[in-house]
Amino acid sequence: MRLNWWAGSYPRLGDATIAVTPSSSYAEIETRGGFDLIYMPEPLGRAELTHRARFIVDKMFSQDYVSGVFVNERRVGRIDGALSIEHLNAGDDTAEQLPDIVVSFVSSTMNCRHPTICAVAVADTPIQEGHDVAVGLSRAETSNFMAARGPDFRANFISRTPASNQDLVRTIEALLRGGSRGRQRADSRILTESLRGGERFREPAVKKRVIMSRPTENDEVTEVHLLSVGPVSYFYAAGGPGRTVGVPQRESSEWRWDWPKWRRFTIQVSPD
Repeated sequence: MRLNWWAGSYPRLGDATIAVTPSSSYAEIETRGGFDLIYMPEPLGRAELTHRARFIVDKMFSQDYVSGVFVNERRVGRIDGALSIEHLNAGDDTAEQLPDIVVSFVSSTMNCRHPTICAVAVADTPIQEGHDVAVGLSRAETSNFMAARGPDFRANFISRTPASNQDLVRTIEALLRGGSRGRQRADSRILTESLRGGERFREPAVKKRVIMSRPTENDEVTEVHLLSVGPVSYFYAAGGPGRTVGVPQRESSEWRWDWPKWRRFTIQVSPD
């Protein structure tokens, strides 16, 4: 369906192709909920790809509903303000065509005891207000709840140590093999803190890490926040500081000397 952009028309479902003619698109947009994927034509040369990507990223950062931006650096190169899509675990192991640009949307929390449950987002999606955005880069989407029950697991135990679905699968595999841990892998771990006997040990140490892009001229940046337990890293949240749930506002570390304004004054000295 063709739309008259100049008259303010927009696609109802978010997906769109920006083009003058159907055969020569400028960019294609695919909605995913909390973020959008932008694809540019495959046959374009590197110089034109970089030019278009920089133009789009610059325009995205000027919008108040945009939080963070990621780019396919293998196609468009490095762009200020944006991080590589590799930080979203997007690589060659997927059969899908990798997007050239990923745009995440602003999210914030309402005043309640559970910020991740009361989070709200400005998302390019047809869902109604109050519906859940299942896919996103804020902590409201990346936060997960898992429960396990059985003779091998501790009873009435709650752990705040980061864990993933892959960890749960690997833990069950280890239990089925009689507790054999096998070779340590970097993508998952055995949830030893949840197993019986784990109360004898301290919970694993958790390290926080932040990856930040090179800032734009307007100091726009994109950050990825990770939690690590040993060699295993867990995606916590990503986006612009203070514009995504889980990515706090940065404290300004710049120190600037403001020269005082010169003023004339007179000092009088008396003999007394």
